[in-house]
Amino acid sequence: MRSRDPLRALLVGIAIPSFVFYVGWNLFFLGSGRIPPSILFHFTGIPSPTTGSLRALYALLEFSIADSLAWNPFLLPYLVLIAATIWTLASAEGAPRDRRLPNSLSHAWIALLIVSWGYQVAFFQP
Repeated sequence: MRSRDPLRALLVGIAIPSFVFYVGWNLFFLGSGRIPPSILFHFTGIPSPTTGSLRALYALLEFSIADSLAWNPFLLPYLVLIAATIWTLASAEGAPRDRRLPNSLSHAWIALLIVSWGYQVAFFQP
């Protein structure tokens, strides 16, 4: 178990500052009344799999399905997987630390991210 402690410390040391930066980035833009741009796209020009999801959600909430699909056609599958993930983890028995996603759900996430990233790289227009 000791051999994993340095790796765990490294991962936590990367994850916490990354999360703080991500939250700060989004709060900065939302606080100024703007939709936050994708961090990856902003710094590299490469769209992330979820680029346009917030705009797609806003359009969907306004019942503008065509606009929602134009911003990110994968929003609905993401919402379904988010709900399934929350449901699975919330209904799992045992300590929260010991809960794991079933392989089928993990594979669904990986497949969706790969397909949506491929779509974004091929068709995204800023």
